[in-house]
Parts: sequence; C-alpha cells; structure tokens
Amino acid sequence: MPNKRPAVSGSPARQVAEHLRRGFGGILESRKAFLILVSTALLCKIALSIFSPASYDMQTMLWSSPSSGPWTLLDSKLLSVWQSSTHSNFNLWWVTPPAAMTPELGLLALLIRSPLLLFDVGIGVVLYFLSWRLKPSKALARLVSLAWFLNPYTILGIEMLGDPDVAVVFLTVCAVLLLLYKRFLFASLVLAAGTALKLYPILLLPPILLYTRAVGTRRQFRTVVLLTVLGVIGYLSWVIEDLLSLVYNPRALLEYAPYTQSIKPFIESSFGIQISLLSVVLIILYTVTWTFAGRIRVDYMLNQTILPVLLVFFAFADPYPQYLVWALPFLTIDVVLVNRRNLGLLISMLALMFVWGLMAFTGYLTPSGYNLLLIQLQGGNLPWYSNALEAALGNKITGLLFPFIKAGFSAACFVYALNIIRHWFQTKNPALMKVGQRIR
Repeated sequence: MPNKRPAVSGSPARQVAEHLRRGFGGILESRKAFLILVSTALLCKIALSIFSPASYDMQTMLWSSPSSGPWTLLDSKLLSVWQSSTHSNFNLWWVTPPAAMTPELGLLALLIRSPLLLFDVGIGVVLYFLSWRLKPSKALARLVSLAWFLNPYTILGIEMLGDPDVAVVFLTVCAVLLLLYKRFLFASLVLAAGTALKLYPILLLPPILLYTRAVGTRRQFRTVVLLTVLGVIGYLSWVIEDLLSLVYNPRALLEYAPYTQSIKPFIESSFGIQISLLSVVLIILYTVTWTFAGRIRVDYMLNQTILPVLLVFFAFADPYPQYLVWALPFLTIDVVLVNRRNLGLLISMLALMFVWGLMAFTGYLTPSGYNLLLIQLQGGNLPWYSNALEAALGNKITGLLFPFIKAGFSAACFVYALNIIRHWFQTKNPALMKVGQRIR
C-alpha cells in the first residue's frame, strides 16, 4: 500500500508553511492553503491599488465626459461618491507621491480601481470553472486561477495601468464558458455586451462561429451573428454621437483612447496603402481556421482558435502593453492544460512587451513624477537608481535596441501562433488527446 502524506494540523499559517515545504503541489491539494494564498495576493493587490500612482490613462478617463463611454460614466459616479464624503481636491491624486498618499486620496485610488479588482478576481473564478469544464481536476483548476491571479503582468496591466479592458476580458471568458456549456443565447448576449464596451471581441467572431457551427444549430449560429452585430452598433452609438460625422471626420475612430478601440491598425500601414498587412494576415488566418481547425478536440477548439487571432494581432499591430491582458486568460489555459512547453514563449512575450513599454512610455512614467514601479523619475534629489534608469532609457544604445525589442516581441507572438496552428494539421493532436471528443 502506498504511503500517504500525514495530515497537516495547527494554525492556518503553519498549514501554509507546511504545504510550501512540501512544494507547490501541496497548496493545490489543500483548499485552505489555496484560499489563504489567494487572499494574501488580493490584499497585496488592494495595497498596490491604494499606493500606485495614477497612470495617464486613468487621468484621461477621469477628465473625460461621462458621455465618452460606460467606463468613464462609472468613474464619474465613483468620483461623485468620493467627493460627497471628502472636501479634498481629486486633482491632487495625480501629483501626490506614493509615500505621501493621504487617507482621502488613498480612498479615491481604491474606489477608482475597485471595479478593476472585482473583474480581476472574477476572471480568476471563471478560469477555475473553465479549467474544470475542460479537465475535471481541482489541482489544475486551482493552478489555472493562480497562474492568472499571481501573474505580475496582470497586476501591471490591471491594477497599476488601470486598464478598463479587463471588463471586456471578463465578459469574453464568460462567453467562452457559456459556449462550452452550450448556452448560446446567454453567451451571445455576454459577447455583445463586451463588444459594446470595446470593439476587439469582434475579432474573435470567426473562431466562435466555427465552434457554434460544430456543436450548435443554424438558429444558434444566426443568434451569435445577430447579437454580436448589435454589440458593434452599441459600441458605435457611444463612440460617435452621430454616425454621419464619419463623413466629415473619417479619422474619428482611428485615434487611441483608453476607453475606445482604434481601428487604425486594420486600415492603414506604413506603406501608405488602404488595407494593412494585419488585415491581410487575419483574413488568411480566418480561412485556415475554417478549413483545418475542425480537427481540434471540440472542448479546446475555442481556446486554440481564439489564441492565434489575438497573437497575430499583437504580432502585426502596435499594441499597448495593457492589450496583452486580452490574451492572458487563454494563454494561461494553453500553458497549464494544453502544452506547458509554451511557457518559455509566454515568458519571452511578457518580458519583451514589458521592456518595450518601458522604453516607449518613458519608464511607465505617471503624472506624479513616479513610474508604475514606484521609482521617482522626475523632481529633485533623485536617488541613484532613478538616475540609472533615466540614463538607461536615454542611452543611444537603448534607442538602437528599441526596434529589435519590438521585432522580438512580434516574432515571439507569431511563433507562438504558428506553434498552435501546426497542430490543426495533425489527425491526432498529442497535446489534446487526454480530454474531449472529436468532431464527427
């Protein structure tokens, strides 16, 4: 008879310490240790939400009119709640160093970031059930949730940068979970809501329709199409007050804003032509997907067809660092449940994008003079490490490396996408053999 590990007794802290001594697998086996670890991480995220300086994107959203979209409307309501309970000037938040954060400004920071925290936790919960649906294993489901929740890049993109895209990511993963349970109407409604918030889920429509065609009916197929189109109309209704204004200002949808989706990468290129290389590659990818992706195990079809679309977008567009949050839930599923050998590619992508963002956005500088890493970059009496970072960012060698860093990130995304696509051409995919049933 195999030897069983003895039960761990004592205080919760002692239990966590014992599971850590046994290894990470011990945490995944213990529900209490898992919850304590998640709770500790959540407390750390709350602390970062309070003391992290406000980014320029957060400043833009709070200064924007509530009519600029659902997220700016939400921010304005939260700001009104804060202003009703204090007499402080909210504009002081931009210029206050983290160490000088007053309780009133800390409350404002927590209020503004609280929806981001809720969606962050919500994605972790949905990923737990999504993983359980794909492969019923508590340990793997907990690992997927932790891989999302403890990923430093999610903290940078959500809590620090204040990325409102996390709401759309939450709705997208909810739609995928509902599709796996064949709740096509609810999935379509959720996907339409995500599209109405920010346009990028429309890129995922072809893979979703492929899955719907494989496991659903024609009526469900039409429902997905119709509601997604309504989501696009909903997005356009608040992005531009009058659709006819596009005739007079055709660039109205091209410029970046933290709460809108720029369509510039799809219709312009550096070669001066009217259709970009990104659009051409996406059309080719959609064609290949509809031709060959039907060979994928049906359970994993959504994840393994959505991911290449997002990775191709990152490879051929100029995404902002926070845009990687779009793909991180699907990347997490891929690395944990499908092919863990892709972990090296994932780490390379995140590291290259972080470094590229560090170079492109002045070290992630914020209006306070501090960057998102809580390093002072402007003002007097700068410490040595601030001067070192500032000198590194302004170095000529750094300028020469800048295009190579971006090219390396694009190459890593493209290689990752190809690594997924090549399995579509195999009659038996060894990475997906253990679960699911094949499409007949």
